[in-house]
Amino acid sequence: MNPKRLVVFVEGEGDSESSIILLNKVLTDQEAWDCAFADSNVFTMKGGVEKCLGKGADKFRNWIRAAALRPNLGGILVLIDGDKPDPADGCECPFEIASRIGAEAAKAGAGSSFSLAVVLARQEFESWFVAAAGHLAGKDLPDGRPGLAKDASSPPDPETEPRDAKGWLGRQMRFGYKPTRDQAQFAKMIDDLQILRDKGLRSFTRFESVHLAARFRNSKRKPFGVADELITLIGDCWSLSLLARL
Repeated sequence: MNPKRLVVFVEGEGDSESSIILLNKVLTDQEAWDCAFADSNVFTMKGGVEKCLGKGADKFRNWIRAAALRPNLGGILVLIDGDKPDPADGCECPFEIASRIGAEAAKAGAGSSFSLAVVLARQEFESWFVAAAGHLAGKDLPDGRPGLAKDASSPPDPETEPRDAKGWLGRQMRFGYKPTRDQAQFAKMIDDLQILRDKGLRSFTRFESVHLAARFRNSKRKPFGVADELITLIGDCWSLSLLARL
């Protein structure tokens, strides 16, 4: 079976490289390279929820259609921060927001021939790095620059506090934090995903769970195959809206 392509949609330039780094770590951890691979050509939306719903919905659907043209597409992952409301009505429930984004993507073909997953990182993508602070503290970044301070430690619940994860990281770094410069560096330093699993991060758990390759390897159903009906899976309040043809 030829591995299926996974295309990623993210908010900003810093997310582009770091999301692929973490996704590749997940696929390696699941020993799923025979089933799926991450497309390094990421869609950078330069925004989050507001780029998928409301006035941004038309362009978002066009992006989905563009991704669908890529050969051997198996699924699309939309990975955005969970700290912004729906621009249309101010809804802040991630469950509702993920469902609405999924519904917009379905208008562009998601669920008919390829899968779609929406993951809202609580509160931000950087919250996962805050959770790993104990592992990262006192270590230089892969490019040789100083990383987090030696005494940096993760808050008890990084998915709720701090609300400004980027600012928190900046205060723990000698030269401050800049996503386009530092995000991929931190992603590379998370050499064991168990570091994040042990923190009980629900949004990261959903990030891992949207990659169906390993889950269905030993099943009669093949990952990203074709079924007679659309199967819709909705995760808990912080996470996942998945449209999948299984």
